[in-house]
Amino acid sequence: METDNTTSEDTTSIMLPQTTGKMETAENVSPDCQEKSTNSRTSLKSLLENLPLSNQDFETFDSHIEAYKFLTEAILKSAEIAIPKTKGKPKFKEALSSTKTTAPGEDTVLYEMIKNLPEDAKTFLLKIINRTWETDILPKSWKIAIIIPIKKPNKNPLDPSSYRLALTSCVCKLMEKMRNTRLVWYLESENKLSPYQFGFRKNRSTLDPLLRLSNQIQQGFSKQCQMIGVFFDLEKAYDTTSCKHLQNSINAVSRWADSWGFKISTIKTSAVRFTRRRQREVIPTLNLNGTILPYAEETEGIDIVHNMGLRICSGAFRTSPVENIYVDSGELPLDLRREELGLRLLFKIKTDCKNPAFDTIRNVNGDNFLGSRSSKPLQVRLNEQVEDVSIKTQNVFQVGHPHIPPWIIPEISKCSIEITKRNISIEQVKSIFLEHDKIHEEHIKIYTDGSKSNNGVGYGVIHDDTSYLSKLPDSASIFTAEISAINHALKLRSGYFIFPADTEVHFCWVPSHVGIHGNELADKEAKEAAQCNNIPNTKIPHSDMKRIIKSHILNKWQEQWSSPVLANNKKYKNIRNSINPWVSGFNLNRKKQVILTRLRIGHIPLTHKFILDSGSAPECAHCGTLMSVEHILVHCPKFLNIKTKYNLHSKSLKEILGEEADIDQLFGFLKETNLLKDI
Repeated sequence: METDNTTSEDTTSIMLPQTTGKMETAENVSPDCQEKSTNSRTSLKSLLENLPLSNQDFETFDSHIEAYKFLTEAILKSAEIAIPKTKGKPKFKEALSSTKTTAPGEDTVLYEMIKNLPEDAKTFLLKIINRTWETDILPKSWKIAIIIPIKKPNKNPLDPSSYRLALTSCVCKLMEKMRNTRLVWYLESENKLSPYQFGFRKNRSTLDPLLRLSNQIQQGFSKQCQMIGVFFDLEKAYDTTSCKHLQNSINAVSRWADSWGFKISTIKTSAVRFTRRRQREVIPTLNLNGTILPYAEETEGIDIVHNMGLRICSGAFRTSPVENIYVDSGELPLDLRREELGLRLLFKIKTDCKNPAFDTIRNVNGDNFLGSRSSKPLQVRLNEQVEDVSIKTQNVFQVGHPHIPPWIIPEISKCSIEITKRNISIEQVKSIFLEHDKIHEEHIKIYTDGSKSNNGVGYGVIHDDTSYLSKLPDSASIFTAEISAINHALKLRSGYFIFPADTEVHFCWVPSHVGIHGNELADKEAKEAAQCNNIPNTKIPHSDMKRIIKSHILNKWQEQWSSPVLANNKKYKNIRNSINPWVSGFNLNRKKQVILTRLRIGHIPLTHKFILDSGSAPECAHCGTLMSVEHILVHCPKFLNIKTKYNLHSKSLKEILGEEADIDQLFGFLKETNLLKDI
């Protein structure tokens, strides 16, 4: 069976380029590259010395060096090399693609070198990794770490444990990534991990326990109680892997750490007291292994620090309203940013019913908090704040872990045809595809397409001149529409993905809108499905909710900004009534950008320094009216001749400082009037 997939007109056509490349000969390689190649070949070959490989294997390795000059090509070539269907190759490719640029270990082999190796060299490297798996023997260079002492922040320079950084072999770390994939699959599929393990697990994050902690704190506030939390820190965790009740809990954690070989750092462990009681209370003394735990001091709120950072970055004057700074810098207000992150977290947690935070978000009844001065729990506040029905009613997929080991799943078979519409006619594109299509004359062909527009989202499937179409929720992405169509197509032939052992499924990307009959029908059905009026209850991936949540938050921000209740933004709204970021940056230097920002916000030292000095608002010496940016640039007749010189005399404040402003004229005026020093 062959499944043909196309993208709709409003999406980019997907092509799969076929990588081709001419081998570089030694004559075409610079001496510097030849030297790098020789050193790297020696490093890779020395890596094999302690492996139980046969002489034939070493001869094969030598033949790779001579035939491909593979490290020379690795330096010179950057095209991705396709990996064949051999055992372990899909996970090898996945592990390799997830690596980042890091310093090499003792063998001096970089990830970039491995990524750009020819196909046969990668196959041989995978053979080495598999041999280490089978024999439990590692090359010596994989066991050597280059220690570069870099002191940790705020640590004693005389203590050796204050330094860290060890460089190990990139090839060894690649092997560890592949082994880790198998280990994680086993632990997750067999439920060997505690449900309260949140870090380093797929579809979970440290925000999950923070949600549960926030819920407990808010419940304590509602009951007029205090809550004390103790935050532990494990020393070298990666290397070693009523007051009475609270102290007993600390002792229990300490005993658990001892039993597993962990050491809790008494220096980094501290207690935090959460309460809204105003009267003074006795704070219980807590200790860990005989050391009294300190209580964390109150710090400035994150809003204050955030606002201060934006003022520094934008150069806004100290008296500038923070609402104006948010809009000018294109940064969401923190309350809306929290709401956005909270909504995304809620939908993410909904995908995993085994997550302990799942039970927390199901408690959305805020009746217990009515009449209380304390804040309601996060999940209650979010559900009360969200008025968008499409967000409230949307269902998301439950995620899980595959029952089939992912490393034995074969690679998807894709046609490697390369078709581009650039510089060739539609007839030529069609002719090229139909020529390729002859290869699949014996296959059963199913055409699929997805469509997303302002009218909605849907997909269409064409099989044996029979059409199938389905509408998806408006929040679904085009990728979800495309993959849903393929999902439907596979079920048409198998019932539920169960194929005979000798069945081959090929995927071929078809050029759109060139007159290919099945493709045109699928495109038509997908667009028709998107325009259907019915509201589907289809589940979608939680990642598709990001776009609609972002849109909801931006609309809410725009409503707040446009509201007449907000009085601090009147000056700025005279120039710009939209929260959208400025299109023109004018390519200004830092000094000019700061001046432009201050003029747009309407707060400059000349007009608002009196607030910091606790004085009176200044008046224009020429007119006797209150000094303001608009008065200086538009109304004051004192500088009329200079304004006329720079063609500013007949312009409004929006025309002078807005998107279409003539920056050269503006700064020419400011310089000649000697106003730059007062901004």
